[in-house]
Amino acid sequence: MKTLTCLALILLFCFANADRVPAEWKARYAAEKKLVVARDLAGYKALVSDDYVYVLADGRKLNKKQTFVEIEQMFKAKKITMDETLTSVVKHGNIYDVAFDAKLTMEFAGSGTMHYHEIGIDSWKNIHGKWLIVRTVDKVADQTGPK
Repeated sequence: MKTLTCLALILLFCFANADRVPAEWKARYAAEKKLVVARDLAGYKALVSDDYVYVLADGRKLNKKQTFVEIEQMFKAKKITMDETLTSVVKHGNIYDVAFDAKLTMEFAGSGTMHYHEIGIDSWKNIHGKWLIVRTVDKVADQTGPK
């Protein structure tokens, strides 16, 4: 009987914690996805804090200006599709770390299609009443297609 009770409690705990991503974070990333797919560079920049740090999979660090020099080309694509899965949200003080797995396909006029796969963690902070990304750390960043 104790074994069945323990098993039932474990299953209840697992089901209660099955969805580790709160709805507010899903909504925030759905809004981010709309900006990317719409190729709205200015809107996407507005999600990133001025002191933003991007840690690439190879360990290099870029500031906000350097990051947008690196990624602005993708916003020039003729079409972008994006599939993103949020895997967890963990709070550390006033920072929320959101783990993600994103796959993007970008079609460029005259130069073909690029596929990009990124697995990483965005760190978000509420700054003056607005949620902004203050840091991104990539674990995987693979690209195939036009450079």
